Amino acid sequence: MARPEVPHIGPGSYDNHEYGTIVYDLQKKPGSKKGYSLSARTAARFPPCSQTATPSPLQYQQDQSYSRVPPPGKTPFASTTQRFKTMLCTAKDSPGPGTYAHDAVTDRKVSWPMCFGSPDWSRLPQIEKKSLRVKVKS
Repeated sequence: MARPEVPHIGPGSYDNHEYGTIVYDLQKKPGSKKGYSLSARTAARFPPCSQTATPSPLQYQQDQSYSRVPPPGKTPFASTTQRFKTMLCTAKDSPGPGTYAHDAVTDRKVSWPMCFGSPDWSRLPQIEKKSLRVKVKS
């Protein structure tokens, strides 16, 4: 006995080729309440580009050499002095030929008195120790 509200369900009414196909679903049942069916999009598939022109190389890679110059009246910290000072060399500052000793010993090794890998403080000149004895009245 078939149900009156659903005639295709019941004994003897198994017409699956008629009711269970995608064609039946597209014709009889709406896919959505908006009227679209089968995963239709509501937005545009390819949105329009907001920028129509490509920027030139000067617009996205600007010259940075001008930005390093500080504005007038404002200098960065300790930048008012010259980096390399030019020293004037006169004849009085530099020694003449024959005024310096050729026989001077150079590259002398400075030795430090050591005792088993640590400094030997007893062999070094030390300041005389002075101490004052203070008596506290009790």
